[in-house]
Amino acid sequence: MYKSDTVTINYFKAYRANCFGNKLDKKSWLARYEWINQNEENIRNYTNSILIQKAENKLLFTAFCIKYNKWLQAYNNTEISYFETHLPIQLDATYNSYQHLSLLISDEELAKELNLTKSDWNNEPKDYYDFIGIKLIDLFKLKLKNNKLSSEDKACYKKLINILITRQLLKKLLITIPYNVSIPRMIDYLKVHFTKLDNEDNKKCSIYTSKYQFKIDPDLILNSKDLALIATGLKEVLKINFPKLKLLIKYLKSIVKLYNKLKIPIQWGTPSGLLINQSYIEPREIKLKPFSYSKTNISLYIKSDKINTEKQIIALMPNLIHSLDTTTLALLIKSYFNNNKLDVNNFYSIHDCFTVTTNNVDTLIKYLKLAYI
Repeated sequence: MYKSDTVTINYFKAYRANCFGNKLDKKSWLARYEWINQNEENIRNYTNSILIQKAENKLLFTAFCIKYNKWLQAYNNTEISYFETHLPIQLDATYNSYQHLSLLISDEELAKELNLTKSDWNNEPKDYYDFIGIKLIDLFKLKLKNNKLSSEDKACYKKLINILITRQLLKKLLITIPYNVSIPRMIDYLKVHFTKLDNEDNKKCSIYTSKYQFKIDPDLILNSKDLALIATGLKEVLKINFPKLKLLIKYLKSIVKLYNKLKIPIQWGTPSGLLINQSYIEPREIKLKPFSYSKTNISLYIKSDKINTEKQIIALMPNLIHSLDTTTLALLIKSYFNNNKLDVNNFYSIHDCFTVTTNNVDTLIKYLKLAYI
């Protein structure tokens, strides 16, 4: 980076605040930049461990402190005009599966919660977890107004509106909903964060009243009914708040039903030019007894012409989203490398996370926007 390149230096400082953690990544870029300036004394003297002990990612933040001190030396050196660093700057999408869906249906309200609308350095990024968590509690409060609720359901809803629905609880569930996750599987994902209480009373309970203790907060104890209400509530929240999303899901299912009636594969093309062919075939099973003296049978599965209609329905939306993921990456890489004329282009990507060096962040953002458009 050149010493006069203010934008590059700002990204260098602001993103490194993310490595410190402690919810700094939820602040505006300007707030992160200012945090670095406010804590410069302890960053320069990082060996005092004041900040290192508090950092969530100690290795990344220590690497930044070392590099920051070298940058300060270069910045104060009048004989050089630039400073070289290969520390990566990482840009994460906000639930990219929902981002693709919001763009497909032109849902501005959903796009706004997913950080797809216009913003600047002063704006704090939207937190989709918090948004959905608040809407979920609102839904439970609305449910309580229903006079036809059973006493059991009322007790569950009263309990749920008074607990903190954490990001940890929601993350796996929200990520998998666009991929047609089932309610039982969502409940299984929730149970990962709990320890099942195994006592004599609990052994006599039904599956709906088994109790689970939250691993992070032992005071929080939920039963199976509570977990089921969280899972079903999440899907209901999306339908209520984003009706266009509900229509899209209905539309995709109707498309699959039509293809299933015609007994033909489903095809679509991506903006990158890739042709997708979805065709889940129902194999035909043939059982053979190879030896007369043996009771063991061997099952052979032979390809047939019969399409697995149920799997076609379940798989379309996940496959569509995955194809848009790969399209985004293909378009981004093509634009980035064809138009970014540098001797060295350091770039890596993991799913919806894109990383470049500090001087290329603006270029990455530019071409990522174009890929989504």
